[in-house]
Amino acid sequence: NLSGATVTVGGVLTALDGISLDLAPGEILGLVGEGLSNKAVARRLGISAHTVKFHLESIFAKLGAASRAEAVARGLRGGVIEL
Repeated sequence: NLSGATVTVGGVLTALDGISLDLAPGEILGLVGEGLSNKAVARRLGISAHTVKFHLESIFAKLGAASRAEAVARGLRGGVIEL
């Protein structure tokens, strides 16, 4: 069961269940949760779409997710992101 609480320490969001994401990937996951495409996320953050894709692959691995929707759901349940 995921706690839903987070703390920020040294620029890293850490859910109390042990899931943590750097602020940039956490921000990327939040924007994906708002329905933005990789290109739209890249434009919003001023980074390349390739960088967004790289971060999403890392996020999927950290959260044990197989899709964007699953990553967002796990991020919300774990308190890593808020929408």
